[in-house]
This record gives sequence, structure tokens and C-alpha cells, in this order.
Amino acid sequence: MKRVLILDSSAIMNGYNPLLVTNCRQIISVDALNEILKDDEKALVEYAIEIDRLEKATPKPETIMKVEEVARKTNDRKYLSNSDLSILALALDLIEEGWNPVILTDDFSIQNVAKVLGIEYAPIATRGIRKVINWKLYCPACGRRYEDEDISECNVCGTKLKRKPRP
Repeated sequence: MKRVLILDSSAIMNGYNPLLVTNCRQIISVDALNEILKDDEKALVEYAIEIDRLEKATPKPETIMKVEEVARKTNDRKYLSNSDLSILALALDLIEEGWNPVILTDDFSIQNVAKVLGIEYAPIATRGIRKVINWKLYCPACGRRYEDEDISECNVCGTKLKRKPRP
């Protein structure tokens, strides 16, 4: 199986240079490209695309829905942007095409969902996660716990909810 690197915007923001890799296919999703805001980083990525060192791609909508479903089960959905979802979905699409994708990211929620989906990932500036994390939501003020990740404030006291790994 041929290896392909999928770049998350965090990889670029943490110093990854796609121009330095010549022996491997590299892809970035259109959404991840749009997340890169610094002019010098954006110019680097656009130049890499221009000289065919980096491809940009869009995943299938049905694959994005599959990723969202898994992210809801791990309680990561609220912490994943459209760009994050597209990176994960792109990896699944590439697996279907016979590629071996590796997502370059420092985002723990991307890494967590990737681990559940069986997608390889590599951190750039962090150590990355070691095992799948099932998050639980809780109110740091009154201690109430929540299962529904679609809320962001405590129903009792109105404090912004936090998350921590389930034991």
C-alpha cells in the first residue's frame, strides 16, 4: 500500500514544510488550506501546490457524515472544525482507494477520532495521544456531568462546560 501524508493546518502552523518532502504524495483538504491565515504559511502551501509537491482535495460528503458519527461517540464532535472533519474523511476516502494515509496533526481530537477509525497519525510539535480517549463533559462550578455534547453551558448554573477523559 502506498503512503500518503495528509496535512492538517496545525502541521503547517507548527513548522511542517511540504517542500522538503519529495518521495511521498502529500494532500491538504480545501478546508484545512482555508484555515491557514498567516501570509508566509499560506504562500508556502500555495507554492507547494503550484509546483505539484502538494495536492488539495475535498472528501465525499457521506464520508464526512461517517466521521461525524464516530466523533459524536467519542465526544469529540464539538471540538472538531469542518477542516478537521475533512482531514479525517479524506483519509478514509484514500483508504478506500488503496492508499495508506498518515494525518500530520497536533490536534488531540483529530488524533482521537483517527485512532478509533484506524487511521495512522503523526504529531509535529507534541507527543500526541497514546490511547483512545472517551471524553465526559462536566461543569467545573457545580460538578454536574453531561452526556449530551451538543450543549456548552451547564443547565443548572450556566457555567461553560469542560471535558476530561473518562476513567
